[in-house]
Amino acid sequence: IDSEGHRVIKHPWMRYFFNVIPNRNYNPFHLVDMYLKIGGVRTEGRGLIYQVAAADEERAGLILKREGVREGEMLVGFHLGASKSDKTWPVSSYSELADMIVEAYGARIVLFGSPGEADLAARFETCVHAKPVNLVGKTNVGELAAILRTCGLFISNDTGPLHIATSVGTRVIDISTANVHFMETGPYGEGHYVIQADLPCVPCGFDVTCTDMICKSFIKPAAVFEIVRGVLSGDDTRFNENIPAWNNVQVYRSHFGNDGYLGFAPLIKRHMKKETLYCMLYRQLWNMEDEKTSGDDEAMYNGISREMSYYEAVDDSSELLRSFHREIDIIAELSDKAGQGLDLVSSIAEEAAKGRMDIGKIKGIWQELEIVDRRIELIGHTNPCFRPLTLIFMYAKEALEGNDLVKISAASKTIYGDLTDRAVNMHKLMKTALYAAGANNRQSAVHEKALPDYGGQRSACI
Repeated sequence: IDSEGHRVIKHPWMRYFFNVIPNRNYNPFHLVDMYLKIGGVRTEGRGLIYQVAAADEERAGLILKREGVREGEMLVGFHLGASKSDKTWPVSSYSELADMIVEAYGARIVLFGSPGEADLAARFETCVHAKPVNLVGKTNVGELAAILRTCGLFISNDTGPLHIATSVGTRVIDISTANVHFMETGPYGEGHYVIQADLPCVPCGFDVTCTDMICKSFIKPAAVFEIVRGVLSGDDTRFNENIPAWNNVQVYRSHFGNDGYLGFAPLIKRHMKKETLYCMLYRQLWNMEDEKTSGDDEAMYNGISREMSYYEAVDDSSELLRSFHREIDIIAELSDKAGQGLDLVSSIAEEAAKGRMDIGKIKGIWQELEIVDRRIELIGHTNPCFRPLTLIFMYAKEALEGNDLVKISAASKTIYGDLTDRAVNMHKLMKTALYAAGANNRQSAVHEKALPDYGGQRSACI
């Protein structure tokens, strides 16, 4: 907060972080990776790590022994609760899934949770056929981690224990409902699974109060059990088969991309949503900026083409591509307006650097700049797919401090220049995506096609 009480967000990746909530459908990064970017850290490890203390491991063994768990017995962990009740899959669905697992594998179901979730565990015990190991409210964090490490699989809503499970090396299945955006808070590690209803309204916005959460009923126990079968049998190649139980859901497997950051690949080929396409493009865009490079054309094409291959080919006559063509014109306008703004603040900077500046001239230029700014903001408001660009631009302008016109105009040149570069690069990425969509339709490999020549200048791109 500055001296006048206004918000100031100085770090570029912190501006990105604040932009995520209103633009979460266009965010391709997990929170962990955002924090790494904010900290300027590139980690060699891929995943979370929790070091289980020897004392916790010993106490965990005693707890399991007390509950009658035999050494070597297969354990499957469940967490029935969550921080908010709307994020929980129904207890009846969990109990039905538990019966399937016990019947197929003879596993013991272990319930985890806080003391406040004891009622959920009690309801589960009345529904399920085989008595579970009920550890709800009976472990501290260290004991929880130690017992989770002994589980062959952990199935949970969006919870803290889910992340502890990944950090001790246990595979997890994340049941994602309500306003949970698994791209931000899903299991952070290689080879975990997320299941989510395949509905246009999923995930809900934070400002939505849903009175009929059909996203939960769409996720059937049989659909989750198919993932369980693949994990416990050690053969998840069968996921390439047609699985009828997955008709109304989408299943994702976590993986680390070539950029080192977490991603989630869909296992079922479906039509691509507009938000999904832009998530792909924004991931490329922000990484280009992070690496301080304009991007290699072939690498860019390969990355986008690979991501698009997870989905059904986009028909040239589809609404997605029709709107995409319109938006290519809009991003060109945004680049043009950002360039105009850069020229105007450059003129202010030149005038401010003079011994005797012309105040009237500066005011006139400033009025022109205000018109340009209003247009930039309007583009963001009316085109949600570009709102991340305009909102981060606005955050940067808000962070300008002081009364020294020379310093303010110099900082403003950087802000408008950044927006110009981002718009140019997004334009380039969108043209590449169009080319990749056409190539995928023709089932052509990247090396069989000449890449389009965009040129190096903003005018050439537009």
